[in-house]
Amino acid sequence: MPDVEHIYYFLGYGKQDAYAKEVLRLIKHHHWRQVFQFIAVGHKHNTSLAYHNLYTVCGLVIFSFVCSIVDWQVGVVLFGAMVSHYLFDIADDFIQLGNLNPNWKRWGRF
Repeated sequence: MPDVEHIYYFLGYGKQDAYAKEVLRLIKHHHWRQVFQFIAVGHKHNTSLAYHNLYTVCGLVIFSFVCSIVDWQVGVVLFGAMVSHYLFDIADDFIQLGNLNPNWKRWGRF
């Protein structure tokens, strides 16, 4: 399943990308099964996501830690879940691609 950044990419800063155009075309024509199949096959090669990088992971770890210090449990769960998601993405890249996705190697586009 795509996370929020994928949706932001499709509708915002990456909407001119061929991958995003194809996803939006399939959604527009209500080809839901093809959307999910296309994303499942092609999402690993979508390396233009601005926040899928190590800066974001480090920032989320810090936010989660701060939330635990101030005893804000919702923040710990929210930011901790995001850290888990990104760490899963990193591990999945190693398993499926045999190396680290180029997006993770890039230390941010800020």
